[in-house]
Amino acid sequence: MENLKEKTNHVILKLQDKNGTEKAYKLDYVDYSISKNYPAINEEIGSTCINLSGVIKDEIDSFILEWAAQKDLDWKGELNVSFTDNGKTEIFIVNFKKSRFLGLSHGFSWDSINHNISVSAELMEVTINGVSF
Repeated sequence: MENLKEKTNHVILKLQDKNGTEKAYKLDYVDYSISKNYPAINEEIGSTCINLSGVIKDEIDSFILEWAAQKDLDWKGELNVSFTDNGKTEIFIVNFKKSRFLGLSHGFSWDSINHNISVSAELMEVTINGVSF
């Protein structure tokens, strides 16, 4: 049986608006995908598209709603994933200078509010563990 005390994990999404206001959110789940767009005329290689989706564990707040209502692409941030297993730590970092908010899902039922908020966004000007896209 695994010793759970020897494992620690965290997934944090930090967002910053165009005014420099920053807030961090704990994520229960996250994934990202990297894909290539078809090349435009006079391009040899198409642009890279990076999409992020995740489930925020915190309650919905006005900062997330402002991101959802964004009028520009000036929201930047960082996804920080850290896993420690038996003393060995792996860190995974995605930095982005712009984002296009794509979706938000927040569920309710007759007797409770679901505090898990699903979000998705397209990330631009991205660096993943030091590699620029």
